[in-house]
Amino acid sequence: MQKRGLWILVAVVMGWGGVACDEHDHDHEHAHSLDEHICRHMLEGPALEVVAAVALDESLPDVSQDHTRYDVRIAAPETGAPSGRVAFASGQAGDRVIAVNREVRLVVKDVDGVEVSAEAMTDNGHCEEVVAHHVYPLGVGTYEVGITLDADGLFTEDVWVSVIIEAAAHADH
Repeated sequence: MQKRGLWILVAVVMGWGGVACDEHDHDHEHAHSLDEHICRHMLEGPALEVVAAVALDESLPDVSQDHTRYDVRIAAPETGAPSGRVAFASGQAGDRVIAVNREVRLVVKDVDGVEVSAEAMTDNGHCEEVVAHHVYPLGVGTYEVGITLDADGLFTEDVWVSVIIEAAAHADH
């Protein structure tokens, strides 16, 4: 497992592999790395806005559409760092890269509430719009993705975090 995680980390950091996308509908050339692909979507979209669930009884907004940047609004809390949750439905098992544009702490949980550990986390050196990649091994099913701003201070306004979730094996399809 460690060797597999290391290989994924190397692939993400080095931007290894050409991309030959097959079933998604966006008009850009396909000879680019996963880093370039994520950066392009972070810059150009397509983009959807969602409001993160804050209360435990709120339904979670869906962030499952492939090749889409989600601009997630998290309400300013009365105390502490802004924190919210979204849902990601994984249609196939495999490693997923969650790329973000801000310093955040992510907590990914399966349908039973069991936390999924990240295999890797890297800073992104390809574009300044992506701060970090987090790689998670996900099965088929729906996952809760908790997003907490990694900052101190008093927050009087809602915060926005841009999120892209892509298959780590993007170069393979």
